[in-house]
Amino acid sequence: MRSGLPIFTVFFLHAVAFANWLPRIPAVKEALQLTDAELGYCLMGASLGTFIVLPVSNYLIQITGLNRSILILSIIFFATIPAAGFAGSGPALFGVLFFVGACVAGLEVAINTKADDMERASGRRVMTTCHGFWSLGTVVGAFIGSIFAGLDISTGVHLLTVAPFLIFAATVAVHHLPVSEPSQLSREHTKKFYLPGPSLFGLCIIAFSALAIEGSIMDWSAVYLSDVLNASAFEAGLGFAAFATTMTVGRMSGDWLRGHFNSQILLRFCGGFAVLGLAIAFSFSHSAVVLFGFAVAGLGISIAYPLVIVAAAGRSDRPAAVNVASLSMISFLAFLACPPLIGIVSEWAGLRNALLGLIPFALVIFVLAGQVRPVEAPTEGRVQPLPPA
Repeated sequence: MRSGLPIFTVFFLHAVAFANWLPRIPAVKEALQLTDAELGYCLMGASLGTFIVLPVSNYLIQITGLNRSILILSIIFFATIPAAGFAGSGPALFGVLFFVGACVAGLEVAINTKADDMERASGRRVMTTCHGFWSLGTVVGAFIGSIFAGLDISTGVHLLTVAPFLIFAATVAVHHLPVSEPSQLSREHTKKFYLPGPSLFGLCIIAFSALAIEGSIMDWSAVYLSDVLNASAFEAGLGFAAFATTMTVGRMSGDWLRGHFNSQILLRFCGGFAVLGLAIAFSFSHSAVVLFGFAVAGLGISIAYPLVIVAAAGRSDRPAAVNVASLSMISFLAFLACPPLIGIVSEWAGLRNALLGLIPFALVIFVLAGQVRPVEAPTEGRVQPLPPA
């Protein structure tokens, strides 16, 4: 646990920064007088930035160095996200989120590759715990954001207040990361972009579905509670907080579960609980019941994406970083497509019905769980560290 603390902290801080923004989306929507569809297109900016940068992220990491990439991208990300609170129009918000998404793309590949490298070098499972700390960060960030929203402090001032603390903590954490580099990230592979190979097709569909659910609840839960259920600004932030809390519990238990249960069985439980939770959250109007539904869905979706990341990194056809990057690019299409689609559909069907459309994604996770092959625990000697960055 102690040796993994720096990488856990990086995942945690990344999530805290992003989750601080989520409870403020309704306030920004109101300030800019955006419709659901217009907000959806603005939110697509982050996904588009992510999607464009992911194909070249391997090469950027190779020329910059893994640890240095994590530090630089973290600082830029934390320093940029407050600009979303000062955006004066929809196009300006889109532009800010596009740049934020570009930073997130590099971080997504860098920190997951680093976690996989540490697993292989140490022989200890840490990937799911890393994502558990990410989920814990979303809980903390969502609560902080809800408090600022409840105090009626402007979004820009709120995010600008939090940023320096995140930058300082990230600098300290990255300084204590192991200096080894993943040998799989060869120069030959990072100069090229690879579509997912045949062994990743099923995993990509599962990851796409998991991120469609997770990203949609991130972006729309507060708006749903605020606009459909007329919840207060503080209460609106609790929807994602409930989802993220149980997601954290699931992910913190994930590495233990990986050691005791078959991955396919775990993934089927993920899909089943996600279906149940989403059905409850978007079929009832009482706030307490809706929050319970979010909590059940969070538990269900908790380890789906980490399980897929581990499976992709464990495929022997290509380097782990290449598989993680190609899988991330395809799965992040969910973040690209879902926010505007939910906004557009809600214009004629209502936001509740648009969000009920997430249930088929949960069913896909359940049906395709057999695509995840069991991954053996990493053993020492499987990786040869490169020189420090």
